[in-house]
Amino acid sequence: MRVEWLSVAARNHTSQLVVSSTPFVIVYRIEGKVIIILRLLHGAQQWPPAS
Repeated sequence: MRVEWLSVAARNHTSQLVVSSTPFVIVYRIEGKVIIILRLLHGAQQWPPAS
């Protein structure tokens, strides 16, 4: 199985990493040389939450 990664810029200075062939999206932020994982979402969830 081949897994592809697609990273897209998102709101609030975060990025989203879409893992192909899975329903998961990783919301993260890069600070210097550190990657901070903020959330691991199922593709059916909305991020950020609606106000």
